[in-house]
Amino acid sequence: MAAFDFVRFGKVAEFLRPAHRGDPAHEQLSALRLLNNLLDAGGLTWADLISLAERSGTAEEAIRLLLVENDELRGRLAEAESRQPDWEPLATPVGKHRQTIDWLLGQYRAGRVWLSPWELEHFPDIARWVGRLTDNQRNRLQKTVERVYQQTGLRPPS
Repeated sequence: MAAFDFVRFGKVAEFLRPAHRGDPAHEQLSALRLLNNLLDAGGLTWADLISLAERSGTAEEAIRLLLVENDELRGRLAEAESRQPDWEPLATPVGKHRQTIDWLLGQYRAGRVWLSPWELEHFPDIARWVGRLTDNQRNRLQKTVERVYQQTGLRPPS
């Protein structure tokens, strides 16, 4: 079955419009025959063509509704992004890393949280660190605090 040539079909169908009513009847009959041949070549019937047109209208309406919904959602997203967050990020205050690590190790000893072998080995060393933590130390501690919060809902002391 060949692909249906909608463009050619539309051009031939123009000969059936009122502007061409003055044309001899045999020309309009020829146009109808050509339209039937185009339908046959495309493996379609007149009923199929009408069904396609109806579905096209439904699809266009669905697209319009989706575009309206998309605009609404974009507006709601922009509004949500402009508001302050409902939560405060879990941050380890500068200079309080010892207290946070002691709290984490206490939670581990109490059996409330799991700490990795790396955390168990390095957190005591980090707790003794003097001064500001390195980015790597701070990030590792922050990820652990967030993981513990997600698992237990517990926050480190501030």
